[in-house]
Amino acid sequence: MMQRTILEKVEFSGVGIHTGEEVTVVLHPEEENTGISFYRDGVRIPLSPENVVNSHHSTDLGREGVVVKTVEHLLSTLHLLGVTNLTVEVKGGCEVPIMDGSGQEFYSSLKDVVAEQSEPQEVFVVEEEIEVSNGSAKVVAVPYDGFEATYESEHDYLGKFSYTYRGDVEDIIRARTY
Repeated sequence: MMQRTILEKVEFSGVGIHTGEEVTVVLHPEEENTGISFYRDGVRIPLSPENVVNSHHSTDLGREGVVVKTVEHLLSTLHLLGVTNLTVEVKGGCEVPIMDGSGQEFYSSLKDVVAEQSEPQEVFVVEEEIEVSNGSAKVVAVPYDGFEATYESEHDYLGKFSYTYRGDVEDIIRARTY
């Protein structure tokens, strides 16, 4: 699989669900091996686990005191499209706009402007079982020839449920966080 970016800049505007701020994000194409980063108030925040500053009710990235909130729907969409090199400029607020609450609007606007680049993409391969837990929640990754993700949950108000994603974007792109 090759690295990917977008052919041209793409802009989204809306309201941040947690801050209520009007915000615009401008997605800029980047060269091979650049990676994905957010840019706000003169600070570049590379997409990296070390830059996750909050994961309670949203995923927030930060560096040098600058934070970009609620990045999960946009990043999920970029992953589904295979985009590996891109800068997300955040203007007018600190949060990615919620749009319709899913990745659908991001996906619809980006799917036809994704461009393959000349460098191969580095792919993480699960070679042995990996488990991460936090209280009663856990994530388990096991070796598999392909990709499949199963989510299982049990809540007092929702009951017990399970969903398995097998790679069809249309099955998951409209998903909303509850």
